Amino acid sequence: MKNKNYNNLSFKIIIILISIIFIASLTANIYFLFNFEKLSGSSTSEFSLLNPLLRLLKYDSAEDRRANTIVSFNFLRQNIEDLLGEQKKQTGIYIEDLNTGTWMGINEKQKFVPASLIKVAFAMAALKKVDKGIWTMDTNLLLQPKYKNKKYGELYKLADFSDIPLHLVIEEMIISSDNTAVSMIYNSLTKEEKDDIFYHIGQRNPDENPEFPHVVEFYSPKELANAYRVLYNSSFLTRKNSQYLLELLSKTKFRQEIPRGLPSGVNIAHKIGEATMASNQKLEQVSFHDCGIVYYPQRPYMICVMTEGIAIKDASNFIASISEKTYNYISEYDLIFGQKTK
Repeated sequence: MKNKNYNNLSFKIIIILISIIFIASLTANIYFLFNFEKLSGSSTSEFSLLNPLLRLLKYDSAEDRRANTIVSFNFLRQNIEDLLGEQKKQTGIYIEDLNTGTWMGINEKQKFVPASLIKVAFAMAALKKVDKGIWTMDTNLLLQPKYKNKKYGELYKLADFSDIPLHLVIEEMIISSDNTAVSMIYNSLTKEEKDDIFYHIGQRNPDENPEFPHVVEFYSPKELANAYRVLYNSSFLTRKNSQYLLELLSKTKFRQEIPRGLPSGVNIAHKIGEATMASNQKLEQVSFHDCGIVYYPQRPYMICVMTEGIAIKDASNFIASISEKTYNYISEYDLIFGQKTK
């Protein structure tokens, strides 16, 4: 009997303790919620017209903010234009600081054949079906013979009518730029699903061209950069799938363009594109591109470089040099303006 009473008492004590902890936690959360402005050292009413993200920055003075907040790429533009020389007309560039939205463009609205850069949009459309519960990552896609393409990737080597799980198709399409994979996904999407992704990233659905895929659609560097901004802000996919796709883009096998211009250890999520032929349409000039996000510490930025009519080796070198100049400009920004505070 004593043991039974003792057990009942112990149970009551545990319940009381749990209740106290719950109430204390709830009270602390409510206090923090309603006193966030005081705790963060700023007032919404006092600075109601300023960027609310300033409250989260570690820069206390206007001088610190000036030294660490990029608001102009003018010097970088001049450096890149000097590098390009006569190749400027054949190159389109878009660069954007993801913290401030400050951007720079050289022929940023000029249209190019996107080549494999368009695969990012199709990966997003496929993952949207996962988010909606229409597909899972293990949903099988059928490898039909008409989808096979030997240009990039290894999926074409598999037997006709093989069932391939979605996650493998997406991984091969992004990491290895597999052309068979993109055909499998493209032909598994409805027009409405394609409309959805292209509308969200501000691009024309290539299906709207009645001659597609025999005549390719053209996009600008500024348009193609939208996909990376959407992924970075997770405004189309869940955070889980946005993170997943950016991780795949950081594992791509092609490292000779934007990554070559960066110090080792700097993370980059990017995709290259190369086109000499588009379906049945022979292109007059080769196109070669690289677009992505460079995760410079505390200053991530987008960079998209597209070229046309430049030999692939030369285009690759141009892109690497532009990447290097951009990285150096951002890393030395405070030195350029004489505002070194560290």
